[in-house]
Amino acid sequence: MEAQQAARAALKALANRRDALSSQMLALAEELEATGAGVSGRLVDSEGFPRADVDLYAVRAARGRLASLKTDYEEATRQLEAGLAALHASFSGGGGGGASAPPASRGGGRQEEADGVPMAT
Repeated sequence: MEAQQAARAALKALANRRDALSSQMLALAEELEATGAGVSGRLVDSEGFPRADVDLYAVRAARGRLASLKTDYEEATRQLEAGLAALHASFSGGGGGGASAPPASRGGGRQEEADGVPMAT
């Protein structure tokens, strides 16, 4: 039982970290939108010259930081998913309870391909 409490605390800390990363990403995205270049806007004009109305170094630095935060967020999400699966397995005794089986193998729901498009049945 203490192990489950420790796992819950670790998962809560991981969820808080992920929320903090999310708020940082939102703040950076808002900052980038305020520059006029945005998160993925062009940094050169129609003739291929750097835009004079944008601080290119600041935008590139902010975009790089945003990409790093996205990677950290995705890693935290993967760790959170794995931790939740382990916690749920510990509650069910790690045995073959139906709750741990994916929906398609339980006979309910529609089967989908990897890209989320329903398969023809």
